[in-house]
Amino acid sequence: MTRRIRRRMGPLEQQRLALLLIWVSAALAGWGGYLRAAAGPGESGAGGYLMGTAALLVAAGAAGWQARVAGMLILFNPKAVRRRAILSLLAGICTALVGCVVASTIETDRYGHFVRALAEAGIAGGFGLGLAGFLSLAWTLGMGYAGARIERLSEEDW
Repeated sequence: MTRRIRRRMGPLEQQRLALLLIWVSAALAGWGGYLRAAAGPGESGAGGYLMGTAALLVAAGAAGWQARVAGMLILFNPKAVRRRAILSLLAGICTALVGCVVASTIETDRYGHFVRALAEAGIAGGFGLGLAGFLSLAWTLGMGYAGARIERLSEEDW
């Protein structure tokens, strides 16, 4: 009889998968933006709005997962985790801002629906990256603060 070996994902694999989910959410948002822009007058773009909502939910879930993984990795390499979190936060903010500016200023008739879809994808991807960076920073810095506070309180008791 053969036994199946169960293999668990390591933290780095989980981090890559969470980043892939953020990319998937950006693709979903882009597809939804394309459907909304391509909907003619009198047509419903409800499918595009549904995809945009799903994209934001997937991005938020992936950001939370990435923060959880950062909590695991902080024990081994705190500087790299904080550096990655700060870069993710900055990249997410910049990407989302550029996506918002482009989405609000373009005319879909002139530039086509593809540019609108890229702008919507940038907004959702930037949201996911920025939230992942923010949650990772909050988790890692919060752990350090809580640990120092608990240590100080335990020293006062003795």
